[in-house]
Amino acid sequence: FDIDIDNQECKKFLNYYMETPSAIYGRKSNPGSHWLYKGEAEFKQFILPNELQKFCEGFPHGLTLCEIRHESKRYTIVPESKHSKANETVKWERYQDIGEYPGNLTNDVGKIALATALCITYASSGQRDAYCTAIAGALIKHTEWTEKEIDDFVYDIATAANDDEADKRRTKGTSSKKAKRKFGMPKLAEIIGCSTKTVSTLFSWIGIKAVSYTH
Repeated sequence: FDIDIDNQECKKFLNYYMETPSAIYGRKSNPGSHWLYKGEAEFKQFILPNELQKFCEGFPHGLTLCEIRHESKRYTIVPESKHSKANETVKWERYQDIGEYPGNLTNDVGKIALATALCITYASSGQRDAYCTAIAGALIKHTEWTEKEIDDFVYDIATAANDDEADKRRTKGTSSKKAKRKFGMPKLAEIIGCSTKTVSTLFSWIGIKAVSYTH
């Protein structure tokens, strides 16, 4: 199966959550965009909800972040072929073998997609602390992640978003768990400027079931 990376921002998180494969290819305008593994996987696309279109105007693939591509009815352009939509040749960048994926593929790619989405929609100055607190709050409430996992996840997003105070976000999982008032998905929706349903969709990528809110 092929992990097809359409949005460049995803590449900031690949090595955090996936083991680098022994087979990688891409093209000049999107290098390292295909990671190959042996085995079977459920086809899944990670596409931002339409409500977030305003954040994606400069991206060549629009709302699409990445895709797990598998099954005989799917296809991918392979190395030494000319790309179907660009005057570029697809080239191997690494090839030793095609190995088995060692972890939970859907979960790992889901983390990459969620981190990418939260990086793209990252808050402007003045709201960043609340934004990161809300991410941590949502993960505390709806997952069984450890404090360290949440700390690292939030910090990696802040760093990738070029937050000049990223170090202050380093312990959000730890501090938010102890705080009396916990922000979560509604606060994220407020800061991003979208519905809580849209935020819930993003978090569904890591296995959180749809969350309904009355406000």
